[in-house]
Amino acid sequence: MLNTGIIGKTLDFISISQHTAPIAYIWLFLRLVKQQFISLLYQSENMSSSNINLRNPREYIFPQPMLEALETATLQTQLLIKGQGVFIFELTKTPSTTFETRINCADYSNKIRLDIKITKNEFSALLTKSDGNTFEGIERIALSTNDKAFYWLSLDSHNLVLRFGIGEARLETESCRIMFDDACKKDLLTISQFSFDDAVIAPLRMLRDPISTPVALAVKGSDDLTMDDIAAHRFMPKANLSEIGQLLYDNVAGKKFVLDDDDFPEFSQAIEYSIKTPGCWCHTKLAEKSKSKPAGQEKKIYLRITLGQNSGESPGIPYVMEIWPPGCYSSIHSHAGANAIIRVFTGSVAVTMYPFLGTEESFGKATFKAGDIAWISPTLNQYHMLKNENLDGPTCITIQCYMYDKDDLGHYSYFDYLDDNNKLAQFNPNSDMDFVEFKATMRKEWAKR
Repeated sequence: MLNTGIIGKTLDFISISQHTAPIAYIWLFLRLVKQQFISLLYQSENMSSSNINLRNPREYIFPQPMLEALETATLQTQLLIKGQGVFIFELTKTPSTTFETRINCADYSNKIRLDIKITKNEFSALLTKSDGNTFEGIERIALSTNDKAFYWLSLDSHNLVLRFGIGEARLETESCRIMFDDACKKDLLTISQFSFDDAVIAPLRMLRDPISTPVALAVKGSDDLTMDDIAAHRFMPKANLSEIGQLLYDNVAGKKFVLDDDDFPEFSQAIEYSIKTPGCWCHTKLAEKSKSKPAGQEKKIYLRITLGQNSGESPGIPYVMEIWPPGCYSSIHSHAGANAIIRVFTGSVAVTMYPFLGTEESFGKATFKAGDIAWISPTLNQYHMLKNENLDGPTCITIQCYMYDKDDLGHYSYFDYLDDNNKLAQFNPNSDMDFVEFKATMRKEWAKR
């Protein structure tokens, strides 16, 4: 049964300045109530938490226009599940020595409160419990002065922890944590809503599930997973990917989706031959790209061979075979907020991960060999650099496939990257050659060797 009290709370979803323009108020109010109604629809008090987890959406994307319509409003929104969730946001002001902002969390009665204060160098949380007693935690932090940085806040009442981090929401980017005692659990589990000053905080996303375990970059299907894999968080189960992620995985993970097929079993050898032989297509194309690079960055090149056409569901053509000769590498780049799957055909590639685009400080690195599969979602693994670190070979060849989320109506079509001067720039996903033409070219060169 639907909790009418919760629906009633949506009428108080946002507190707006009396000076706000009426048209902006009506448009914003209706949009926010609609989206809040969707996120609250299944939060009936008669449901078990397991049923809620199965039926509630995994995330809520904040409508960006509200940030422009109301510059002075204090915004209030709901957690998707009481007592848990991740709030991802940007700061609209560069943190200074006097910087301070607050995020105020509460239950529906506003009797139980979790007041969070963030300054440039300090993160604190004060929990006011139902019996009037309080619990306070304070930790040292260092907010970024990089205007491309964003932040996350994770409330995990079941594990009695409040986490704060910079960049992608994951344990690897955690800046600090506050641990509560057992006496706080009952009250933390009632936290359902929070408010913040949008003159300082620009909300991006609300995730349903808290940050609790490391994120594995490699993916395995159920037939290949072991209990040790799950216990050690070594692999992301394919079944745990989003619907789009699973679709992309199935598209490229098949046993017959290989480079050296029955039609051209020497395909990978032909590519190696073309790379090493002056006058062949790969050698010539790579030399052209290398000449355009500044001194010392001649190896920041690779080849993009595309399969099919751009159907409007991805940034550029959705399938790209990338060829990484020994020592070659990419810029630090993002993926237009799209989903992606990467499968390695030959050789190996090192993937260096970054919390956000604009920093050269990585938080992790993993190497993938032939047969391995990695994944990218709109909120995880978006920022990386690829490199073939095997200076003596072989060439690394991968297949990448991309697709926007169903609720992504913006369809940003560029891969943002740090250019040769470490400045943000846009890359329009292009093609060095179509796959069918490329395969015919390699076959012809191989036959003439």
